[in-house]
Amino acid sequence: MDVIIFQEGIQFCRQSRGSLYELMNHVLTAEECEYIDQNRSAELIKDLISAIRVLNGYIKYLKSRKDK
Repeated sequence: MDVIIFQEGIQFCRQSRGSLYELMNHVLTAEECEYIDQNRSAELIKDLISAIRVLNGYIKYLKSRKDK
């Protein structure tokens, strides 16, 4: 039962990570269209990369717990 719960959590996090990458693409598009300036885009991308790293760490944690 626990393996299923961990696997569902991992899948949810993977989908969330995909959404973060999609948002990163939207930020770059907004910059190209001049809706936001380059500095704001860089700040947002930096925050998104940080969130992706945290999420990757959590996915790794969930995988290790699932394998126990």
